Amino acid sequence: MRRLFLLLCPLLLIFYSTGVISSTTEAASATQISANGTVMVKMDGRAPAGQEANAVEAAKKRAVFKVFSHMTRPDKDPNSTFAKMMSNYNKYVVSAKLDRKMNGANGMQVIMDVEVSVRLLKNDFEANVFGKQLNNDELKSSLMIRSSGTSNPQLTDEEVLTAFNKRFNELGFQFEYASEINEKITATRSLANPDYEKEMMKPIQQNEWMVTFAVIGEIALTSIEKNPLGTGYYAKAVAIVKSYDTTANNKIIGTIHNDYSMLANTPAEAERLVIQKASMDAAESIAQQTLQYWRQH
Repeated sequence: MRRLFLLLCPLLLIFYSTGVISSTTEAASATQISANGTVMVKMDGRAPAGQEANAVEAAKKRAVFKVFSHMTRPDKDPNSTFAKMMSNYNKYVVSAKLDRKMNGANGMQVIMDVEVSVRLLKNDFEANVFGKQLNNDELKSSLMIRSSGTSNPQLTDEEVLTAFNKRFNELGFQFEYASEINEKITATRSLANPDYEKEMMKPIQQNEWMVTFAVIGEIALTSIEKNPLGTGYYAKAVAIVKSYDTTANNKIIGTIHNDYSMLANTPAEAERLVIQKASMDAAESIAQQTLQYWRQH
């Protein structure tokens, strides 16, 4: 059985949003998910003059795209799950009602009320990814969280572990080694990088944890300073994460090294926001890089 091992910095899940962002350039808005798992999206569609049917299809496709892009990052690769599901966008359109249309020299434009099945999109997405994993030796995974420099690292670890676990579960991965991971976090709390990363690799190198991938790193709070230009406090953090294929001489398959800053009224709020921002970005980046590599190998 192959296992995916995730040794990670504190990573916060990209929250799944059921709404669609409004725009001044496109008539797009959405209400909350209904009891039957659908959401209404007001969306515009455009086509050459006189081609109302094509404009309607464009609006429907864009509505599905908007909802789906809140579940996972859009991917133009024709072999990706996102692209394959979008090619069958009408499957997720429950209903489409014409609100108004405009036909002129610049082309045909329609405004549609499109009902999109969030439930069906989510189910198909999870089935697609998870189904592929089952066909590849029932890939399993483990997740390790590391935060540093925060006022309460243990609490930060717990919060981001829960969130990142959910993110990877949405991609179809499942986790193990939870108790061993918690013990290892406690034992290595005082170690700074790169000593921390080296220590985290030992269970893999010594075959204590049989894994296929290792993702090692941390999100560190680096400073909190009073805003020199006015009220509030600036908090800064750095996300340093690398993803390795341990079956290929620890080949690096994904990486992120980004700095972040956030301004808030209090030091505590500034800390919370910058850790959240760094965690969300790092979680999404490493999750997508790891999944993309796994799809190709």
